[in-house]
Parts: sequence; structure tokens; C-alpha cells
Amino acid sequence: WDTSNWTEVATLTGHADWVRRVTFSPDGRLLASAGEDRIIRLWSMDNLQEVASFDHENWSYSAAFSPDGRLLATTSGVGATIKIWDVETKQRIVTLAGSPYSDRLVAFSPDGQLLASSGGSNGIKLWDTRNWQEVGTLLEDSELVWSIAFSPGGRLFVSSGGSNSIKLWDTSNWEEITSLTGHTDWVWSIAFSADGHLLASGDSDGVILLWDMTPYTPSRADINKDGSISIFDLVLVATHFGSQLGNANYNAAADLNGDGVIDVSDLFLVAQSFGVGVAPSTYTADNLSVLTNLYTMIEEIPYPDRGIELIKDLLKRLIQEYAPRQTKLLHNYPNPFNPETWIPYQLASDSRVSIRIYDVSGRQIRVLDLGVQRKGAYVTKDKAAYWDGKNHAGESVSSGIYIYQMSAGSYRARKKMLVYK
Repeated sequence: WDTSNWTEVATLTGHADWVRRVTFSPDGRLLASAGEDRIIRLWSMDNLQEVASFDHENWSYSAAFSPDGRLLATTSGVGATIKIWDVETKQRIVTLAGSPYSDRLVAFSPDGQLLASSGGSNGIKLWDTRNWQEVGTLLEDSELVWSIAFSPGGRLFVSSGGSNSIKLWDTSNWEEITSLTGHTDWVWSIAFSADGHLLASGDSDGVILLWDMTPYTPSRADINKDGSISIFDLVLVATHFGSQLGNANYNAAADLNGDGVIDVSDLFLVAQSFGVGVAPSTYTADNLSVLTNLYTMIEEIPYPDRGIELIKDLLKRLIQEYAPRQTKLLHNYPNPFNPETWIPYQLASDSRVSIRIYDVSGRQIRVLDLGVQRKGAYVTKDKAAYWDGKNHAGESVSSGIYIYQMSAGSYRARKKMLVYK
């Protein structure tokens, strides 16, 4: 159906029996269908043609794509198995032993690290997708389960079934938060809205209820789940800035609006709530470096709107707040060393930085010209000055004490280090 005018676009044919489940891939280019003819079919949404089929060996109740679209999980109506398929190669990767009777439903967590499966009256199993080992069970042998779902941000997991209620779970510790009551018959289906604020549920009486999830859902801007919206949450968005769904650097938690791209709109959502809760009192030099790099990227956006200006103002304030109060040369590491070492430092203002290395007689043997550096902390191996233990001629220096002197604007400081071979 075309949702712009709700007219039928096409009818896909090929199944020889009831179709139990259809599901789109995250990018919307594929549709998977599963049913009682035992065949899982993949359809291209570009040309509305079947592009692949998998023999599930038993009729299938459900299918689910992983968040990156690379995997497809399917379940057996009988036979108690869950099969994991590689969408690109069309090969089966692994078969999981499900519940003793059957596994009717599967759902991936938004970060793709967990797969949940339900098996009627045999509870809910949780699987680690890195090694496909079972890591937990919910509602074991306690009641019928007919539907399961993760919230878009992955903070909540919900289940429904024969108890006429909906159970909510906190995925940080897998403790039950509450049960939502209001249905008078089995709850067969549940689904979150795209923003996670609403949950829809449908029962055997044909009643559909809408539930407000905001009282149970922590702010999505609290990405690291520490109870506050602070520099650490901003750094998490900045670290994955520009990545898209399917990329190795993509982090679903940092994609606050769930549009598959981590961009300024996600930064804006953090900036809007910044300061809520008690902010942590510590930070790392890496945090400051990430924020500084992000500010540089944001500055290059042409025709910035009010939202971007808000982000720039916040980043500028944080950089100033967390920037070192004084320029300082720090101790090299490792020390003693052979053959290489790193020389950390911090800058209270933008400066041209150079480090000169002398032997004990005062003879200069090497100059590390680092150019103009922005204010900040340069302490990690990817930021600190690096010396490979060689002189101007590219020859390895001998064992002994050496002196390194840093110049940054009017600042001068020196320290000793030991080459030990």
C-alpha cells in the first residue's frame, strides 16, 4: 500500500500457505515473509520481486532483521529452533535450540547485541548475538507469551500474553518494572511508536489500547544511563557523529531520534536537556578532545540555524569549562623506555608547540615541531608528542639520561627521561 493515499501498489504472491509474519529490513529495501509453507521469502522493494528464499524446514511464525540489516532470525512453529541467516550470502549461520515446544517470536535489541525469543508457555530466552549463547530467561514456565518488543532506545523490553496484561522490563538489570492492566482477554500484539513514547496493544476481544511510556522511560538523552544529561552523553554522540545505520561506528543509543544517522539533530536533543540530573564531577582528556573536534566540524556547517547555534554555544561553554587552566609539560611514558616514548602536555590557550630533546651534555639531538595546537589536553598516545628514540640523522640514541624541553608561546619547561637498553 502507498501510505500517501492508501491505494494498493502490488500483491506479492509465492507462498503456498498462510503467511504468518512480514517485516521490513531497517533500510526498507527488503521485505521478509514467513508462514506455514516452511519457506522464508525475501522481496526487493525496488522492483517488488522475490530475490531469495530459505527453507526453514518447519512452518515459521516470525522473522526479524538485525538493526544493521545483515542478519535475519526466523522461528519454527514446531521443532523448537531459531535459525539465523546471513542476508547477503543467503546462508544459515547457526541454529539455536529454543523452547521445548516452539519459539514463535524473535526480536533484536536496537544495538543488535541481544536476541529475544518467546516460546508460548515456556517463557522468554535472551541470546548474546556475539557468540549465540543463551544469557538469560524471563517468565520461565510461568505464563503464555504471545508478543515481545524492545523500545526504540533499548531501555525497555515488553511482553504480553495469556495474563491479559503487559509486563515492562528494565534492560539495564532485567528487573520487572510494572505490569500494565486494562485488557480483558489475551494480549496478542504490542508495538512501540517510533519515538518510544507510546505503546499499542491489541487483544482477542478486538480492543486496541494506547499506553504512555514516558513515565517508564529514562530520557534518551541520558545515553550512558548515569541518571544525568552531561558532558559524557554529549561525548558519546560526538564520538559516533556522522555514522549511519550499518556502519561499524554506528551506536543506536547515540541515534536519539532513531532516524539511522547520528547528526546535529541528535546533538540538539542532548543540548536541549543538558544539565538535567546531577552532572558527574570528573572527565577525561579524551572527552575534551572529542568536543573540540566536534566544535570544529559544527563551525563548518553553512547557514547555521538556531539549533546549530545552540549546540555551538553549549560546546564552546563546555570546552572553556573543561579546558586546562594552565599550560603544562607532563612526564613522558613509559619511562624508562626502549625504543619509543610519548610526551604528554596540556595547553591553556592555542599555541605553537615544539619539543626539543638534549643529551646530558646539552647537545640538541632532535626537535619535534608540533605546529599550532588548540587549547586542550594532549595526554593519550594518539594526541601526545611521540619520540621514536632517534636523533636528527635517524640513528637510535644510546642508553642514558635525556632532557626534553617544551616551548608553547611564552611557556618553557623541561623534564628528564631515561633510555634504557
